[in-house]
Amino acid sequence: MRGLLPSFDAIAAQRQRSLYLGNAERGEHVFAELVSENFFPVLGVTPQLGRFFRADEATRVGSEPVVVIGHDFWSRHFKGAADVVGRELKLNDTTFTVIGVAPAGFRGGYNNLTFDVFLPLTMAGAVVPATSELTHRDNRAYTMLAQLKPGATLAAARGELASAARHFTSAYPGIDRGIAYELLPLWRSPRGGSTLVISLVTLQVFAGLILIVVCANTATLLLARASVRRREIGIRLAIGAGPARIVFQLLLESVCLALLGAAAGLVLALWGVDALASMPVPGNLPLRFAPELDWSSIAFASALACTCGIVFGLAPALQLARGNVIQSLRNGYGATAGRSVLRDLLIGLEVGVALVVIVLAALFLKSFHNARRAHPGFDSARVMLVSLDLGGRGYTGATGRMFVDELLQRLTALPGVENAAAANYVPLDVRGASTGVISIPGREYDPNRKIIYYFVTPKYFPTLGIPLISGTDLASNARADLPLDAVIGDEMARRYWPDENPIGHRFEIDGTAYLVAGVARTPTLEKINESPRAVAWVTMRDQFVSVPNLYVRTKQNDPSALLPAIRETIRLLDPEIAVLDARTLAQHVENNLFGQRVPAQMLAILGPLALLLAVTGLYAVLAYAVAQRTREIGVRLALGATAGSVVRLMVGSHFRIVVVSSAIGWIVALGAGWYLHGYLVNVPLGDPIIYAGTPTLLFALAAFACWLPARRATKIDPMVALRGE
Repeated sequence: MRGLLPSFDAIAAQRQRSLYLGNAERGEHVFAELVSENFFPVLGVTPQLGRFFRADEATRVGSEPVVVIGHDFWSRHFKGAADVVGRELKLNDTTFTVIGVAPAGFRGGYNNLTFDVFLPLTMAGAVVPATSELTHRDNRAYTMLAQLKPGATLAAARGELASAARHFTSAYPGIDRGIAYELLPLWRSPRGGSTLVISLVTLQVFAGLILIVVCANTATLLLARASVRRREIGIRLAIGAGPARIVFQLLLESVCLALLGAAAGLVLALWGVDALASMPVPGNLPLRFAPELDWSSIAFASALACTCGIVFGLAPALQLARGNVIQSLRNGYGATAGRSVLRDLLIGLEVGVALVVIVLAALFLKSFHNARRAHPGFDSARVMLVSLDLGGRGYTGATGRMFVDELLQRLTALPGVENAAAANYVPLDVRGASTGVISIPGREYDPNRKIIYYFVTPKYFPTLGIPLISGTDLASNARADLPLDAVIGDEMARRYWPDENPIGHRFEIDGTAYLVAGVARTPTLEKINESPRAVAWVTMRDQFVSVPNLYVRTKQNDPSALLPAIRETIRLLDPEIAVLDARTLAQHVENNLFGQRVPAQMLAILGPLALLLAVTGLYAVLAYAVAQRTREIGVRLALGATAGSVVRLMVGSHFRIVVVSSAIGWIVALGAGWYLHGYLVNVPLGDPIIYAGTPTLLFALAAFACWLPARRATKIDPMVALRGE
């Protein structure tokens, strides 16, 4: 393999697994990574205590049982003991010797996942005796971490991977036919929390947009305030203050204001951290989503506040410091009654960005609302979902299948249970499902004939409420005399048997042939907003699933009420088997919507905040502008102008800025909506309610913000206004 990939400096292997910790009756689990010998060197990690794996410990199957523990696990389980190296740790009934502790902050090789222990992959057979991951080519449980050589390009690396795939297809046509490799950055790893990364990046982008709105708002207010302070600064300049000193003073005021805002923001951030930490996440992954505010966060916020205070306070400071002293003393704050191009640009930036934020926030909120209401194609109500680790307790293919069959019979016989079934994966799980390329006898092999497939037991479809369109359910697992069968989705039938009835036809995947027994309605499989996928549910009759997921459909509305009976049934059959990740199927679906939930719930706050900032900023700036034009308004009223004409003049001069900037922001928001369209759930491109309603709301509030100070100004007695000047 290495000879086929000259652009790669090193390639490490990794896979994740849950393991029993200590005695069976405790039912405690840890998340483990099984890794190759060069795993830590490839990631550039050095141990905090002890050492990492030697080549002889991680290259021979069944070599020495050694383990490296994570820093958090060391602190939690061993209380941070300095003499932890050399101690023993029992995992899946196998005793391991601790040889090292990973450094603080190192979580593992999967993005956003945190692992407790690291084992040599050669010990896979010791912790899961029935596994075939080191003996069968069709077991592809491992992902690779690749390190490119200096100067190597991604294009060359992808070309070499494609060439390697063709080599294996030629060398092993029965098993590796259709194999392909994909080169991805770590954050896009499908099994490494990429959905969470996307959600957090989305929030970061929105936070940046809100920062722009706030800074533009502050800058416009400072510019407006500068006109009021023009006489004060003129006096300072007249009595000897230099321009540099004036600029320093004004920037100091701006920075202090920014730091006060940052302090208030940190208080709000405490709420945001708690809100993010309390959001439900999938419990079947070692996802440690625990945001916190530390000193580095406070330092970053303070530095950002100072920078914004300087950048956005510089324009009004320079405007005042470079003003004409004589004119300032003669005219006071009325000297700048004319238009300010910079101020108009800042108002436009503020309004335009606010419109973008509001539109996108509305898109995400509607998407999350649709995701919660969308029917996934299966009935998640009244279904209890639990997982069992059979491989970790030494079950083999034959004993494991017998255990699952007996357990399902006992569960079905429980009072209040309608049906029970098992499968290797759960729909809408962030871990995805098995994928492969099928071959159909009598047809030319097509590498694009891809499907998703699940190993399931009979009664899977009535248990999940997936309707069968035609044919029959899977045959009983006891019918060894029948050929291996499968139920396919109607989308798979439409793609690969478009003009004929697929029932009775055969297909092969990974060298195993299956007979199509039925066709079912295709549900949502991996993402709530996905297009229909080609899917097959194949029999579990000859397949050992080491961690089966049990589905128990109950007759009562609260399936969790039957959890004690389910646990007792499992205990009576095998007291050493612990129930893992017990939850209702509805909870599972809800928890796996966190990629939609995180941005939606945060944007429910940020969107209205952006609107409020834009409107209040517009009002404040116009109020200052109107105050500057008090004499002009008095003259107009004295010469016979009506209050209505004066209001229209004042409102129109600023509302034009709102219209132009909103149009630009609307176009940007439309482009952003087009870019995010595939991520949103059932939100039409250019949704008319959002793209028409949001600008309308903004226009209404902006018009009111412009009208109110203008209307108040017309109430002034013209003689009083002229006398004041």
